[in-house]
Amino acid sequence: MADEVDRAQELELRQRNVAVAALQAKLNAPLVIVENCIECDDEIEPERRAVMPSARRCIECEQRREQARRQARRRLKRR
Repeated sequence: MADEVDRAQELELRQRNVAVAALQAKLNAPLVIVENCIECDDEIEPERRAVMPSARRCIECEQRREQARRQARRRLKRR
């Protein structure tokens, strides 16, 4: 019985170490700067990229997305 528990603990430890290593690699990965909006493919304004280098949408598309999310939340609250 102890052998099974030891093996289970070793497996759990290995899986945890793999998950931690993957997260560390993701956190240490260089920031990819997107120059064109992922929604409309227009250029993301340089001012927006300067303030938020991680921006993936232009201002207009981000505003539409945020508005749609707010509306969806309101609809869910009404239920």
